[in-house]
Amino acid sequence: KGCKKLNEITVPKTVTKSACYLNSVGFLSDSGIETVVFQDGITAIPDNICSDSDVKLVVIPESVKSIGNGAFNKAAKLERINYIGSESQWDAITVAQLNDPIKSAKLFCYYDGSGCDHSFSRYIPDNNAGYSSDGTKTAYCDNGCGRKNTGHVCTQKK
Repeated sequence: KGCKKLNEITVPKTVTKSACYLNSVGFLSDSGIETVVFQDGITAIPDNICSDSDVKLVVIPESVKSIGNGAFNKAAKLERINYIGSESQWDAITVAQLNDPIKSAKLFCYYDGSGCDHSFSRYIPDNNAGYSSDGTKTAYCDNGCGRKNTGHVCTQKK
């Protein structure tokens, strides 16, 4: 909380519930986070994760089948949802109660080429990639279209 220099996070597919929800305050409340990317493979957006937050943009992969209770409750600044799937897939997602902000946010569905001149510059390591193990890295298009690019990360040799 209060980390104003960090404005974007990626929620790993392994997250199944919010780590912090105390006194009706969500995990990202007062965090300064404006963009939340849910990693491809996550199937449920946890309860209260963006409740009472400053989140303006969320990127949701087509692997999501449900949005938890109050996940976006009181997220009054939520402006845009980039859904990596079709509109009919979005409509099939089960949305629990207390998620009114997602109904008023602009929804952009990406599933068959968006006409965007994709640019990828901010890669995030996946699969525990780092100095001691190989893995993959993922970036979402810098232009906000939601397209994902995944590449291989090799172990750094010394």
